[in-house]
Amino acid sequence: MTTAHFEHIQDHIIQELKKAHKNIEIAVAWFTNYDLFQTLMEARSHGVVVSVLIQDDVINRGVKHGLYFQDLIDNGGNLYLHNDSTVLMHNKFCIIDGKKLITGSYNWTYAAEYNNKENIIISDDISLCNEFSFHFKSLKENISKTKNYVQVGYESHTFATYSKYEELSEELFFMQDNNIAMNNGEEADTLISRIQSYKEEYVIYNHNRENKYVLTDNIGIKSKDDKMLMFLRKGTPLPTLKTKDTVTVENNQKDGDADIYFGAHEKVNENTPIGTVPMPDIPQRKAGEVKFRDTIFVDTDGHIHYSFICLNDGRKASGSFECPEIARKI
Repeated sequence: MTTAHFEHIQDHIIQELKKAHKNIEIAVAWFTNYDLFQTLMEARSHGVVVSVLIQDDVINRGVKHGLYFQDLIDNGGNLYLHNDSTVLMHNKFCIIDGKKLITGSYNWTYAAEYNNKENIIISDDISLCNEFSFHFKSLKENISKTKNYVQVGYESHTFATYSKYEELSEELFFMQDNNIAMNNGEEADTLISRIQSYKEEYVIYNHNRENKYVLTDNIGIKSKDDKMLMFLRKGTPLPTLKTKDTVTVENNQKDGDADIYFGAHEKVNENTPIGTVPMPDIPQRKAGEVKFRDTIFVDTDGHIHYSFICLNDGRKASGSFECPEIARKI
């Protein structure tokens, strides 16, 4: 029998895990869900052999939000970390006692459970179970079992922290939104801001270039009374990445669109428009109560990437623009 599930997926998985008698084999890219982890620990305490294969990156190993997989190892479980940076281990499946398969789009994360549109199928088709079990063995064939699990700080460059920034931010926001505690009680938005600052340092430090470039004019966004809210000033070395916190300026403001301009004038409409990144249907509250974190990146070719996230509900928006006249070689 095979069934499909699109809601309350965590509960369906827990229900199946609790039926395990012999072994559980799991291959998922990202695993941060504490309830699912505790169910595995309970199964292990009853003698079930538990083997977990996950991607070796900061989403899984982050010291402030990640699961402490050493507990699983210390209790006789098996952990395998896929650390080939050229190939993403993007599987999402679980085999229980060799006769029950769970697979689909669902990573074992809070973002998957509380935000994303996900699916799983649960099947007792033995031929399918055998094929996935064989695939699990092939995935871990050249990976040594982890004996000492070490969590990493977000300033570490060795675990591709910054290429995973958007996914990590999403996971942290939905942990906070659903009252899932960080490992040290730190607020998600504070932690994300700190990670972003590390990212800025990393991007700038690692950009190898023979020539030096600077901004030819100021860059900012449209603010209250059609004034220019400054982000980057003329002469700023490129590439550069800047983050600024902003808020709504009107009561019950309906959208948080970011209108981007470059120029030296205080009145925004006297400057040159670059583009608009829309964010409709934001929470309608008093002026100043809806908060955003805006980030702008400009490279030496005048490529501009602007992104921002609403800190109240976690929604995100971004856009890219080409503006070669904004960069000048010196």
